[in-house]
Amino acid sequence: MGTGTIVALSICSAIAVAVIGVCLWLIIEKSTFKGTKSTEYWTLATPHDDRKIVTLDKESGRDFVILNFTDVQFNDILDIGRAEFTYDTMDELVRRVRPDLITITGDIVWALPFTRRSVMRFIMHMDKYRVPWAPVFGNHDAEGNCDLNWIADKFILSRNCIFSKGPGNIGGVGNYVINIKEDGKTVHTLFMLDSHSYRYYPELDKTKYDFVQPAQIEWYRWNLHGIAAENDGVKPRSTVFMHIPVPQYKAAYDEYRKSGFSPELGFGVNNERVNCAPVDSGFFDIIKAEGSTFDIVCGHDHINDSSILYQGVRLTYALKTGDRCYWQDDGMMNGGTVLRVASDGTVKTEHCYINDLKPKQK
Repeated sequence: MGTGTIVALSICSAIAVAVIGVCLWLIIEKSTFKGTKSTEYWTLATPHDDRKIVTLDKESGRDFVILNFTDVQFNDILDIGRAEFTYDTMDELVRRVRPDLITITGDIVWALPFTRRSVMRFIMHMDKYRVPWAPVFGNHDAEGNCDLNWIADKFILSRNCIFSKGPGNIGGVGNYVINIKEDGKTVHTLFMLDSHSYRYYPELDKTKYDFVQPAQIEWYRWNLHGIAAENDGVKPRSTVFMHIPVPQYKAAYDEYRKSGFSPELGFGVNNERVNCAPVDSGFFDIIKAEGSTFDIVCGHDHINDSSILYQGVRLTYALKTGDRCYWQDDGMMNGGTVLRVASDGTVKTEHCYINDLKPKQK
């Protein structure tokens, strides 16, 4: 056998091994990685225990600073050579804001077929900040090759993530509560809710965006009253974080526009429609009736950044973080949203725009 033949066979063997390796990798990656479902069972008769709620301490006389990322939407394949701008945006936000807590209002990953490695990279990157972080899921997070429970299991293993799956019988993955305390007293409560993804509406014969379920709403009310009972009877002010907006975001923006975009009502602008459920679940009415939640923060609609006071509740579109999926192409609507919680539980909301970073690609 000649030298040329040996070299040719070696090359063919190497190619064959590489092809087999790629095929095996694709088979593994195409598998759906499934996590464990929550075994926690909740009813209205469940005793409330404040000790089971994650508590973060607020320094007296200083605002507690929350930085929110939203819709970073990483993807294993789509991000090859293209993810760094979003990570750079995140890094710059943390540097400028110096938050006490980072929240994420959904769509950390998106799109078929592979997202598992993006999930792991995101978690490792978040842990580098050495700041507690608390995500909720969006409508795209389960589209890849790992389900929500698998992602949740990885969140729970993170050094700094304070995510909890919550009760397994109220709908969704990741319904949990965070109490912010100052001198032992709860001054503000954060409700982290799974607003799900899509559902079929028989009356419309269409599949549209989902909403917070009735059981989740009852669980929200149960927590409010339980926290008040353990807080000298005082129901603290609170904020709801979720991905898909409630329908009242539409009415709020209509009022804001009719006012001539009065700064007394809000700030920001919507560049696309409010993509919410086609029905009203009644959650907003419950929020008003309970008189605790004065801020709702959502993601979902990437080129909306309005924050509007509507019927006593501020409805805020979190500012999209980075350029993944779609964004405002001129780069002027990129960054994060900052909530500053005062000692009396009141919140000041603002966007932190990172407009001086330029993507390395077009």
